[in-house]
Amino acid sequence: MRLNLGDNAPDFNAKDINGKPVRLADYADRDVLLCFYRYAGCPFCGLDLKELITFHRKMSLTCELEVVAFFQSPASQVLRLHGRMEAPFPIVADPDKSVYGRYGVESSLAGGIRSIGHAARWMDAVHQGFPQRKIDGDFFLLPSQFLVSEGMIALAYYGRDFGDHVPFMEIESYCRSKPR
Repeated sequence: MRLNLGDNAPDFNAKDINGKPVRLADYADRDVLLCFYRYAGCPFCGLDLKELITFHRKMSLTCELEVVAFFQSPASQVLRLHGRMEAPFPIVADPDKSVYGRYGVESSLAGGIRSIGHAARWMDAVHQGFPQRKIDGDFFLLPSQFLVSEGMIALAYYGRDFGDHVPFMEIESYCRSKPR
């Protein structure tokens, strides 16, 4: 079931790929962007994670936005493929997709077919060092992002295809609208 603006954000208790505990309750007094990716070997997701790291570093200068990223892959695979990026936020491996389920992250054959329209982004991902790798999970899982503020969903973005992620400009606009 999809989450909507104003819904209570489902709590979770997980560990990041380095074994540190991560709970939504830890962010109760801060805005947090939850990014649900497909699997560690997905070119679209690798490129988006790289761009999210850059965006987060830029936004941290003007906005107090926390980030938690999720992959449905095992921690060892996420660490092997993305650990070198040294993300300034936790990355959680959720191979049983328990947190994915709480947030209504969807799988869609039609979304997979629509992904053909992102061939240029796919090639860009491959060119930047994110080739297609092992599919360790639901191939048709679609990315989703949720902005949580004070325990409530402030933005719910369900991707329509493999390359569809919330535009960073939308997150930036939200951050700039918040009083500091």
